[in-house]
Amino acid sequence: MDFELNESQSAVLDTVLGMVEPFRALPPGACAIFEPSPALDSQLAEGGFYQIASFDGCGPLDAALLVYELARLPVLVEAAATALVAPQLGLTDLPRPIALADDRDGSIRNLAGARTLILLEDGEARVASLDGVEIVANTSVLAYPYGRLVSPASLETRGLGAGSGERLALWWRVAIAVEAAGLMQAALDATVDYVTLRTQFGKPLGAFQAIRHRLASSAQLVSGTRWLAMRAAESGDPGEAAIAALYVQDNMRTVLNDLHQFTGAIGLTLEYPLHLWSYRLKALQGELGGVRAQGEAASASCFCAQP
Repeated sequence: MDFELNESQSAVLDTVLGMVEPFRALPPGACAIFEPSPALDSQLAEGGFYQIASFDGCGPLDAALLVYELARLPVLVEAAATALVAPQLGLTDLPRPIALADDRDGSIRNLAGARTLILLEDGEARVASLDGVEIVANTSVLAYPYGRLVSPASLETRGLGAGSGERLALWWRVAIAVEAAGLMQAALDATVDYVTLRTQFGKPLGAFQAIRHRLASSAQLVSGTRWLAMRAAESGDPGEAAIAALYVQDNMRTVLNDLHQFTGAIGLTLEYPLHLWSYRLKALQGELGGVRAQGEAASASCFCAQP
């Protein structure tokens, strides 16, 4: 695998990094479960960044780079469904924000405030406008605006035809892996900053060998997640997408437990802003069927690829 970005991808990444830089600082009093950023969302929309996968010379890897960098921020915007998933289904002009679901009766991530729902139902991708649809926002520690449809059975949807369900599942898995990779990197960075500044027995926590070893192990898992996610975005291969999603969902519990422990709490307090990333990771951990479903998809893809 070539780990180097080409000239166009490097230019895209530099532009994105420049745009998001003012949003890296923690919002004042950042103790909410999540911190939406209408200002950043507006800038991305006006700049056409949500359509980046459709630009000449660009594609899903460029969209993945965008989603990854946005996930590293302490503020929240909906980008993965809009920039990475929808364009690969041929949907480039849907009203956004967009929510993804595989159960119209359940609690749906990003549904509160969404204008479009893409639904994986009976093996087919289906699209529904949410204009005028009654939605109840859910209170949750999982750091996204969750919601429920008041009358899910009456929701009118438009099917995208044969094969659309497999394609939705593929790119949804890529989106899970890419977004989780960015969240894990940001959570790791925040923890490294903490153990560098926090002292015990007269020296920084990060100077203790046991902590350094476990942080190094976490860094290895985070790096592996990023490269698997970007590889899947570049290839669009169902097996690689399933493996990337499986890897992150299977390993994020280990990373989360260590990072929360090193910052002094196992996800119970909001004084240190680790929750702005870790509570989003907890939401992604079971999405689209969780580890079992991704493992079955990866196994099926490998079996089908045998001569």
